[in-house]
Amino acid sequence: MIGWLLICALGLGLVVERVRHPQHFRTRDTLVNLWTFAGYLVVSVLWGPLLFELYSQVHDHALFDFGPHWLDVGSPRFWACWGALFVLDDFTFYWFHRVSHRFAPMWAAHVTHHSSQHFNLSVALRQSWTPFVAAPFWLWLPFLGFDPLMVMATEFMSLMYQSLMHTQAGVRLGPLAWLLNAPQHHQLHHGDNAPYLDKNFGGVLIIWDRLFGTFVSPSEPVRFGVGRTVDHPLTGLHGWLELFRPAARR
Repeated sequence: MIGWLLICALGLGLVVERVRHPQHFRTRDTLVNLWTFAGYLVVSVLWGPLLFELYSQVHDHALFDFGPHWLDVGSPRFWACWGALFVLDDFTFYWFHRVSHRFAPMWAAHVTHHSSQHFNLSVALRQSWTPFVAAPFWLWLPFLGFDPLMVMATEFMSLMYQSLMHTQAGVRLGPLAWLLNAPQHHQLHHGDNAPYLDKNFGGVLIIWDRLFGTFVSPSEPVRFGVGRTVDHPLTGLHGWLELFRPAARR
């Protein structure tokens, strides 16, 4: 139920942003984003049960048993479990995201999300068709003892928050932007300008970037994209096609 509410909120936000800020949109780009998201949903429906099974197999050998407290709102351990998982999940996302920009096979999967030359809520839907490359980074969480459903729910909530960061609508978080990722941080991450390359990797929290030296503030107008137009039907796989094209030629 919560998932559908969040998706509906994202859809409503997209419509409102499209009406209020049409200069941030191009019809063809938006259609490619929606098409890419449709492919991502198909892959996710197939991948989701497999991911749950993978997490469950790892959880069977967990180091710790946190018990059923994560389901009991009245238990003090409920908040401790979810709070710890939130921080560890976000820490994991930071390093997964950073590696995705540095390691060619990971970038092949991730570049889809960066290949739009615009920045709006529809770009949040421009997702890779190979999401399974992320799985190894999260295996340590069920191995610690976090229930697979907890881990998957936390990943989903994190991704929904991050989706809302894709806007130039002037949303500001005030002092909270020192701690939390915000649209003004994330739009720099999508910049192709030299000062912004490989910066602001944070998911929900921006403190990891501040701690590990990858935080950047605005210094010049942002040029979005990867230096070329990518708007064909296989946009969800274009990173892999470009990665293997030289090998095919050889």
